[in-house]
Amino acid sequence: METVDSIVFWLLVLGFLASLGLAVPVASGVLTVRRSPFVLAAGLLAAGVAWMPVYARAADRYFVAGDTSRWEYAARDGRGTMIVAFGALAVVALCVAAAAALSGPRSVWRRAAMAATLGGTFALLAITILLGIGH
Repeated sequence: METVDSIVFWLLVLGFLASLGLAVPVASGVLTVRRSPFVLAAGLLAAGVAWMPVYARAADRYFVAGDTSRWEYAARDGRGTMIVAFGALAVVALCVAAAAALSGPRSVWRRAAMAATLGGTFALLAITILLGIGH
């Protein structure tokens, strides 16, 4: 499981960098005519949002018995509110990316989508880090 966690973490980092790289052309109007970057962004955010509860419920390897989940330890340590707030940000970003994928080429959703995707992938990275720190 540790290898899978590392792979997913680095995929989130790459997604964050890709979102950052796509935000500039979108701001200048280059990518607003195609639908595929927005469909891809919405799909990746949906996968990340769906993976977060699974990751949070997994046993925290710091505890020998394995009966404490990452979420339980983070909530006990006072990071639960931040994790929920970042999760809400990721869901909002997913909704904006989905609206951009469904909207027309000159839609305001398309202008906001990559910035929202950048925020959403940052939120997913922050959740991953918050669930893993404190030991």
